Amino acid sequence: MQTVLVLGVARSGTSMTAGILNTMGVNFHETGKLKKHVEQNPKGTFENINFITLTSKMHQEYTAGKTMRQIKDAYEERLKDTIRIHERELWGFKSAVTHHFLGIILPLLNNPKLVIVVRSLLQNAQSWQVHMKDVFGRSVSLEEALDNISKSQNVLMRNSLAAKCPKIFTSYEHIRKNPWKEAKRMGQFLSIDPELHKDEILDFVMPNHTTLK
Repeated sequence: MQTVLVLGVARSGTSMTAGILNTMGVNFHETGKLKKHVEQNPKGTFENINFITLTSKMHQEYTAGKTMRQIKDAYEERLKDTIRIHERELWGFKSAVTHHFLGIILPLLNNPKLVIVVRSLLQNAQSWQVHMKDVFGRSVSLEEALDNISKSQNVLMRNSLAAKCPKIFTSYEHIRKNPWKEAKRMGQFLSIDPELHKDEILDFVMPNHTTLK
C-alpha cells in the first residue's frame, strides 16, 4: 500500500500534480467542487470533501489559537475513520493546509509518501489574488498576497523536510515546461509506470499538445 500526499500552498500547482498522479492510477477519491472552483480548475481539483472539511476545520482552529495537541485530541479519531474509509493499495489526498498537520496525520497512514509542489513566489501570490477575488469575493493587495504565500511556503518547507518518510519535490514551472519528464520522475518515485498514459498526461497539462508546432 502507498498513501500519496500532494502538498503545496494554495494556487501552487497541486491540482495539476494530483491530476497527473490520478492519470497514473493514484486514487484521490475526487468529489465535486463549487462552480467557482471548477472555473479555476476546469479539469478537476482532485480533492475529497471529507479530507478538505477536516483539514479546513483543523486549520481554522489552529489559526484561532488552538495548540497542535488540542487539535490532535479533537481530530485524531475522525482522521482515522476517514482514512479507513478511503485507503486503497494506491491512493492519496490533497489539501492546501495539510502540511501544517503532518505531525498528526503521517503516523496514521500506511506507507506515506510526499509529493511536494512549489511555485515561484510572485506567480503564486498573483494567482492567489485571483483565487481570493473569484472564489471568495475578497480583494487582496499584492503585498498581502506575497506575505501570506511566503509564510505558507516556509511552513510547507519546514514541515516537509522534517517529515520522516520518502518525499519528492517538483514545481509548477517544471511541470508546465516538461510534464512528461516530471511524470516519469514521480512514477519512478512511486514505482509505477506512466508509459501507457503519456498522451493523457500531456493532454491534461497541455491540451492538444500533439497538434502544437
